[in-house]
Formats: sequence, C-alpha cells, structure tokens
Amino acid sequence: MQLTGIGNRNYSVKPLIGETFENLLTIMNLKTSLLKGLKLCRCLNKT
Repeated sequence: MQLTGIGNRNYSVKPLIGETFENLLTIMNLKTSLLKGLKLCRCLNKT
C-alpha cells in the first residue's frame, strides 16, 4: 500500500510539460518507424 502511494505522489509531482514532451517524442518515434516500414514495403513491392 505504501509503495503505490509513494508512486502516485511522485507521478502527480512530475511536471506536465515534461510528460507531454515525452509523449510527443514517443509519437515521433512511432511515426518515423512507421514511415521506415512503409518505405521498406514499397521497395520490396517494386522488386
């Protein structure tokens, strides 16, 4: 019980800007990986 409480407190203390920035980074990484996958598929289809 205590561990979860401490975790929740730390999460609430964490700044929102940093959280949103991390989310943006993850989204960008997903987009780039998807684009790379699409490019690979296109290259494979061409041959």
